[in-house]
Amino acid sequence: MIHIGPSNTSEDSYIVYVSADGDDTTGATYTESVFENVFEPDYEPDAFATFDAAYDVLRDGYADYILFKRGDTFSGTGYKMTKFGPDGDDRFVFGAYGTTGDSPLIECGANAGIYGWGVKNLYVLGLDFYAHTRDPDNENYSGLEEYDDGGEGVPGDVGFGFHEGDTDEICHNLTVEGCRFRFFNGNQLYNWNSASDMQAEFRRCVILSSYTSYEGSHCQGFFRR
Repeated sequence: MIHIGPSNTSEDSYIVYVSADGDDTTGATYTESVFENVFEPDYEPDAFATFDAAYDVLRDGYADYILFKRGDTFSGTGYKMTKFGPDGDDRFVFGAYGTTGDSPLIECGANAGIYGWGVKNLYVLGLDFYAHTRDPDNENYSGLEEYDDGGEGVPGDVGFGFHEGDTDEICHNLTVEGCRFRFFNGNQLYNWNSASDMQAEFRRCVILSSYTSYEGSHCQGFFRR
């Protein structure tokens, strides 16, 4: 398997794993010395069941890792990024683990995939974000809904939305690599006041079947400002 992203953790990194058969009461926090390769652990780690429980034990300002198991499917409730690494060389990582299986599938429905304000020092790697209730070929397709003003649309949100912070802190040292975003109401990356200073990379990603959630409006696969 070809590995993308950071090649190693930091000495003070925390690593947590999330799997479909994990348990939030027994999920463990590991350090960088436990596994030779945190993306391919030597044995089945004690994984959490949900993003929220796993994310809660991690720290802002550290190069911590939260990794979803390949081949598993998860319920995406809109993953808000509020914890970041200390600098561009030691970033917080949200990615995948395992040696077999497809990228972790995150079924987001009408929710956002991943988003945050003032995002910095962050890798997002090898994840498949899927707005499944907006896919007409999916059995859970929600169909058109009528809004309060009489308009119609299929409820949805962005696959990714990374924005300038409330204190004008620009997005920087952000890398999204090897990810897929399907059937969302667009994807956004913008700094309102300082776009020229943005430092963000999107590599080997696929954006498919984006469409608006409201009739008469428009949608971009990727809006960057």
